[in-house]
Amino acid sequence: MKLLLTFLVILITGCHESSNNPTTHNSTYIDTQVSNSCNLSYDSLLIRYSTNFRATAIDLDKCLSQELRSFILKVDTNCLMKQQQYKNFIAIILAKLYRHHLQCCNQGYDLLSMKSNAAGIIINEFEKLAGYYKHEPEILISGSIMDYIDNEQSFQNNKSVKELRKDIEKEEKRIAIMACCKY
Repeated sequence: MKLLLTFLVILITGCHESSNNPTTHNSTYIDTQVSNSCNLSYDSLLIRYSTNFRATAIDLDKCLSQELRSFILKVDTNCLMKQQQYKNFIAIILAKLYRHHLQCCNQGYDLLSMKSNAAGIIINEFEKLAGYYKHEPEILISGSIMDYIDNEQSFQNNKSVKELRKDIEKEEKRIAIMACCKY
């Protein structure tokens, strides 16, 4: 019943992701509905947030909408880790960020320097999922998301991840051609 009410609130408010146009009524929803209880399913929200996420800046935290930022800061990450869409959420967000890095600036950027606020939580979770957390690297380039995607079996049949992978490969080839033609 709570899930149905949650869906109806989202549907009625006509929420949408936009870092340029944060919606305060959605933040109110997050504040009043998010519980530290792991009894709730957040999969539909994780799908929506990752689908609607748009990387518009180099720094991940600047790309997060107010609604997504609030959600990440309010929900217990231990509960999120139990969600079926959790790995997809992390991978899609960071892959979109890496694609933006390639499109705007022809290179990846250090994720560790972006560890603040809600972005810090996403990056910490990526480090845990990808096994970097144990090694505490000095630098973690945004392109490392591709190694994680390639090595994680669950992404092999994920349409969204496969499409992102294809887009990123095109960008990497474009950059390689540009570098080759420079000399």
